[in-house]
Amino acid sequence: MSEWKNYRLGEIADITSSKRIFYSEYVSNGVPFYRSKEIIDKSGKREVQTELFISEARFDEINKKFGVPKTNDILLTSVGTLGIPYLVGTGDRFYFKDGNLTWFRNIDNAKVDPKFLFIWLQSKIGKQKLDEVTIGSTQPALTISGLKTIKICLPEVNEQRAIAEVLSSLDDKIDLLHRQNKTLESLAQTLFRHWFIDQANDDWEEKMLGNLFDIGIGRTPPRKEQHWFSTNPSDVKWISIKDMGNCGVYIDTTAEFLTTEAVEEFKVPVIPPNTVLLSFKMTLGRVAITTEKMLSNEAIAHFKQRGDSKLFPEFLYLFLKTFEFEQLGSTSSIVEAINSQMIREIKMPLPNNSLLTNFQQTVTSWFTKIRNNAKQIASLTEIRDSLLPKLMSGEVSIQ
Repeated sequence: MSEWKNYRLGEIADITSSKRIFYSEYVSNGVPFYRSKEIIDKSGKREVQTELFISEARFDEINKKFGVPKTNDILLTSVGTLGIPYLVGTGDRFYFKDGNLTWFRNIDNAKVDPKFLFIWLQSKIGKQKLDEVTIGSTQPALTISGLKTIKICLPEVNEQRAIAEVLSSLDDKIDLLHRQNKTLESLAQTLFRHWFIDQANDDWEEKMLGNLFDIGIGRTPPRKEQHWFSTNPSDVKWISIKDMGNCGVYIDTTAEFLTTEAVEEFKVPVIPPNTVLLSFKMTLGRVAITTEKMLSNEAIAHFKQRGDSKLFPEFLYLFLKTFEFEQLGSTSSIVEAINSQMIREIKMPLPNNSLLTNFQQTVTSWFTKIRNNAKQIASLTEIRDSLLPKLMSGEVSIQ
């Protein structure tokens, strides 16, 4: 392993902000203008759309006077949601709002590889360093002066590139699997809409979900009594709405667990594998399918399939994903208005068994692929998260 050297971030890059853009300068089309929330989405490699643009002429003027983000520059969220970096890619052409984002530019390539710095900022080591210079309590913030003082220990650049290559290859594979799953789910939703919404038969019988499934609601032990909660994987996985937002079709990972004593003491309903979940409080309409015995909080309903039902879990999943929950209440009051009884009273048109069977035979291979991809994503993520701090600290080296 090469000798590692200590630098301050201010020694390896210019850390600054952007030229302020006023609302009067926005146009209906032109060069995209990103705010911190769009940069966060770009960091997650989601498809990002913005409603804000500046003219080509104004963009060129700013570029000549102040500069614009260029390939391998790094943007970092610095107010509110802190410490999410975005590495500017080849061909990226945009401007951004100052204040909530900090700009790492003119990175010294003789000292640091930009991809390595980007990954370091994402690592636990980098996050800890950012936490140390964070100011404010009601509105946490990272200042340019504070960021410049952060110390970073770096191997020689070729080793940095090798480390970044290993970790980036894992990230690329994970991203590819996520995109495959998104495509497969989109195919299933499109087919569902075509068969069961666009070509729905008026003669199909309608039944309320409460008559088709055993619908239960989760439960939360008293938060003040922290001994009921756990981060030990040997305890029972306890699903939150946030967990459902982080998963795909199938949920197999939770941030928290409940002890078996908590399950017994508070009679928390146990959710079997292959059970569809629906969030119906605060954040409405998140849907997932369990992969093992799990638990949930009281903002999540679970639909236990009855033994004689032909409505397989993936069919209910697609029904709930395409259901327009706005029809249950006014747009302004839907979050407050919906309750478990309203969930039970949702009506589902029931196609004949032959059509259901044909649909199941068509989509089963897609959902099997989604599930297998999800398992591979979990495995690769575990490998990456295990390697990352060891590579970033020099505990593990790459020849």
